[in-house]
Amino acid sequence: MNSPTSGADRPSLSLLRDYLLAVLKHWDAVVVGIVLGWLDLVERIFGTWWIFKPWMRLTTIALGLGVAQFLAYRDLHLVHLRTVADLQKEIDALKVKPFDRQLAELVGQKVRGLDANHLELLRFLLQHGPTERGEMGRRLAWPEAVFNGALQNLKERSLILYEQRLNVGQRGADIFWMANPAFEAVLRDEMFK
Repeated sequence: MNSPTSGADRPSLSLLRDYLLAVLKHWDAVVVGIVLGWLDLVERIFGTWWIFKPWMRLTTIALGLGVAQFLAYRDLHLVHLRTVADLQKEIDALKVKPFDRQLAELVGQKVRGLDANHLELLRFLLQHGPTERGEMGRRLAWPEAVFNGALQNLKERSLILYEQRLNVGQRGADIFWMANPAFEAVLRDEMFK
């Protein structure tokens, strides 16, 4: 049997209950704690008891209820904002996967200690993609020993890879160098900050 308070109404009723409890707590703090507390203190100091007109009592009740409702709304709103902020932090933390951080640290260790020529060669390969060795040598115009040393060092660090492509109709194969695809995204972040 379906009751009127089943299903989707439960969150609404829970929210209404929380709101009413918050209003009652603030009502107690504002009207009973502050207004009546100060009134009692002033009456004791002057040694008299004041009797207020009905419109003054109703105005005090209405103002006290308005202030209590505002404070309850503010508290619930601040809790909601804190909850949203906490959830956003969790979402942001999940965007950066632990293995991404580890990969970035690994690439940082591999790049650390490279000289300007090595970094320039790495940037070149990241910008131009797989490039034939001879063309790369012509474009960079480095002495052969410097060029070969940079290629060897980057290859030993596994930052770059090469593949041989057979020449159709010609004898031999061309060697194409490229940035290691496993590190390419992290290298782009590291090299082009």
